[in-house]
Amino acid sequence: MMMMMLLLMMMMVVVMMMWKELSKRVDWPPRQIERWWRRRRNQGKMSEMRRFRETRSVLIDLLFIIAALFIVILIIISFLSTDESYFPFNDLTLLIG
Repeated sequence: MMMMMLLLMMMMVVVMMMWKELSKRVDWPPRQIERWWRRRRNQGKMSEMRRFRETRSVLIDLLFIIAALFIVILIIISFLSTDESYFPFNDLTLLIG
């Protein structure tokens, strides 16, 4: 645990040194560099509402697929029922003989 804290502190120092170095190059204060990095990082992230909409659309698509499969299975079962045969099994003897 202590090693992890030490590593985290070292990383923070390196990042701060990087910001200071960059601020000297572009003539900005380090705080402004830090804000720029934060905004740049957050630009690539999706908003929570957009993630919700994408998840919702995927779930709706899956529900439609499941409903379509259910309907297809019901249609197949209705065609395979023995009560309503669509092939004349009784007249088979007439075709052979």
